[in-house]
Amino acid sequence: MKRTPLPAFLQSMLDVVIRHNNMALRIAFAIVYGWFGILKPLGLSPATGLVQHTLSVFPHDVISPALGIWEVIIGIMFLLPKYTRIAMAMFAVHMAGTFLPMFLLPDLAYTQAPFVFTLVGQYIVKNLVFVAAAGYLWSAYEAGTPKD
Repeated sequence: MKRTPLPAFLQSMLDVVIRHNNMALRIAFAIVYGWFGILKPLGLSPATGLVQHTLSVFPHDVISPALGIWEVIIGIMFLLPKYTRIAMAMFAVHMAGTFLPMFLLPDLAYTQAPFVFTLVGQYIVKNLVFVAAAGYLWSAYEAGTPKD
């Protein structure tokens, strides 16, 4: 099916988005990971209790700050394309951890498992968007296009 051409100004905007979408995703990841991450060692994160409950085998005064530092490093790595493989490995480990409450703490994640989530469950499931965005970045990186 043939598409109707876009008006010139819309096509120009689309061209800019296409040309810079990899870097825009990298910046978005860096902002989210940096922001959420730095709150943990500062003792300001609303996720501290969830982290401590989920990873209760670790000392409470260590796990949340350590996770926050890990998240800040992921954010920095996303900004530096030459470290994409490291960022993706760290991201994969982090994402696996973010889904743990769905299995380890179902009372915190669901009101009616498996389809009705609490706010915590919704917070966790939205990470599927991050996984999809990271998958796009990874595929673009591996394909070698574009280099931004």
